Amino acid sequence: SITISCDAKISNLEFKSLQASSITSGPLTIASGVEVEAEYVKVTDCTNNKGNGGGIYNAGTLTLTNCTVSDCKAIYENSVPTSGRGGGIYSATGSDLTVEESTINNNEATVGGGIYTESTAQMIDSIVKNNTANSSNGGMGGGIYIGATGNFTMSGNSNVTENTAGANTNNASSYGGGIMCTGTMTMSGGEITSNKALASGVSTTNYFSFGGGISLYPLSAPGSFTMTGGTISNNEADYGGGISDQGLSLVLSGGTIGGTSYATGNKSSNGGGLYIGTLSAVSSTPPYQINGCNIKYNTSSRLGGGIALE
Repeated sequence: SITISCDAKISNLEFKSLQASSITSGPLTIASGVEVEAEYVKVTDCTNNKGNGGGIYNAGTLTLTNCTVSDCKAIYENSVPTSGRGGGIYSATGSDLTVEESTINNNEATVGGGIYTESTAQMIDSIVKNNTANSSNGGMGGGIYIGATGNFTMSGNSNVTENTAGANTNNASSYGGGIMCTGTMTMSGGEITSNKALASGVSTTNYFSFGGGISLYPLSAPGSFTMTGGTISNNEADYGGGISDQGLSLVLSGGTIGGTSYATGNKSSNGGGLYIGTLSAVSSTPPYQINGCNIKYNTSSRLGGGIALE
């Protein structure tokens, strides 16, 4: 493993097949208080056993421009219950992450297949593709997981696509095929498309999938999702093909949830475009505002092709 412990600019490098086994460092670690600018850097085929950050563990300020993080794994271990987070990148509390014109693909974890962030992070003109969050306990955030203290911004021509949370064989629920947000997220542009949240869906055990595109789920702190632009389309889950909101504040003032036809819209059993169902543990119902967002060409096999509210 390698740790960068001073301010640095790095370019045209490849970090390949590095190994780590820690929840506080990774194969490539950016130390706390350090500012690193990386350009045309590749991090590939790295593994963090029993740890977080299969490729990169960021505790400082990291800017990735024209970089690739691919084929990395953060492996969960039962004896370390907080492991298995951030298959490609783990960005810790107090850090800052910028991913610009970069690609995060083919990474694996239990939580946050591509990226896991507990702090400020922004994605600009970048791709998060074909990442997986899965375990026997389900999966959360196939592409991206935003923790309760996280604040994530998605803008420009960014694309979160073909990511998966969970599996059809899971005896557990799964959340957020593309993104799971338990903190704060703002989407002003880009696409969240062709992601899936999967679960066994056995009615006697209540294992279901929530949020094919995005799952919004409250934890220890109040969170929110604001959409002013962009498109959420062709995603699939049992509840909320496009978005499932189980208790976060929701503002939809622009953009589109759905496709250009039913073939490219979001699909679910309940709430093809949007499912809203507040958890019993939530003490009060958060505000929901829909004003200026197009919700169209979504389908549901049971309740609410466009919106289902429980």
